[in-house]
Amino acid sequence: MLLTFAILFAARVFSSAEEVSDSLLSASFRKDAYLSQYIEFGVPEPVDGGRLHIIGTALASGSPGSVTLNGTVLNMNTGLPVSSWAADWVRVEPATGLIEGKPFWISLHSRLPAWDNALTSGSLSTLIVTSMNDASIILASGSFQIEAAPVRVMWVTTARSGVDVHLFLKNFGHSAATVSKAILCGVDITSSLLASVRIVPANQMEVWVVPASLLGDSSLSGSVWTLSVQWIESGIGETVGGGVFWRELFPIETWPHGSDCPFPGVNDTAYALHRSHGIDTFFTEYTLDSSCKTNITSVDLVNTIAPEAGFFVFPSFENGGTPFNKIKNETALAGIFLADEDDTVVDDKARVLLARVLEARLALPSQPTYAGGASNRYTGAYAGITDIKGMDAYIGACAPHYAL
Repeated sequence: MLLTFAILFAARVFSSAEEVSDSLLSASFRKDAYLSQYIEFGVPEPVDGGRLHIIGTALASGSPGSVTLNGTVLNMNTGLPVSSWAADWVRVEPATGLIEGKPFWISLHSRLPAWDNALTSGSLSTLIVTSMNDASIILASGSFQIEAAPVRVMWVTTARSGVDVHLFLKNFGHSAATVSKAILCGVDITSSLLASVRIVPANQMEVWVVPASLLGDSSLSGSVWTLSVQWIESGIGETVGGGVFWRELFPIETWPHGSDCPFPGVNDTAYALHRSHGIDTFFTEYTLDSSCKTNITSVDLVNTIAPEAGFFVFPSFENGGTPFNKIKNETALAGIFLADEDDTVVDDKARVLLARVLEARLALPSQPTYAGGASNRYTGAYAGITDIKGMDAYIGACAPHYAL
């Protein structure tokens, strides 16, 4: 089930059934971050385009199908010439289905300079999201003007076992920004912000803490969040962001050598050694049974062995090696590992990864997806396809850690 999307630059757009709604959406645009002093031979600097993030409120309920931006539908199928791509990938959340009256977000990455032009011109863009099952049903629509606000949403997460919501904002600008209005998941949280954090100083980070109860009584884990912040000072654009709430897990994780096999019933000595050093989360390939010459599979680790022994598993689902539907017990599942170092070039690998993320979101909607990284200049083009994007830090031809 590949989504179809679009991107051109026009003032008005009409669907097959009716004119697009005039409701205002919020959007932000950010350039890819990279360290220009690190030269990657054959890899151009990511100077054109960037990532666009759009948030709004759904008009109807249903699974997202086609997305039209400024009158053109973009085909996200693989096998198309990269030179014809208007966007590298587009992700719609909640992928499990938009809900009428509830927040949604769309994130896309494009290397077209047209997005830079739209940013500087201040022109309006338009959006229509239709149902996967019935293209005549409009799930969301509206117009928006993209901003590149100096204050950015770095992340939003729950804390204290879901009691609080922590919002991380950083001001990359040269002057302080004072909150005028802050909307989290459609709820005005302005009055809940302490006076001491309503001003975000230049070049500093602020952490806002609000009660999770403001957003409802049910658990937020696996649900979509959106944030929009308007500022009192003129010239500071609207801050916009969106993501997914995940359970609070802080793993001490290891990527063991293939011959270690540090799991109960496979290599008890290696397992005890790892646990004695504080390791509580283990990466494992889907080839565990063959590489470790055992009948125990990575699925067995997730479903039975890890929950009983009290550790977490971060298994690889790369290349379809582990079917999502084999996971029956998620209590010890740390996340869904989908790719490693795919970002050495922007090609169909990005769209294949996007399709796998959609499969994972539908099969295991409470679990975050992850992709490892390798390229300094291409990692920004991949960041956002999965929920978490890794980046290896190589020192002396070694990879002692990665920075998220």
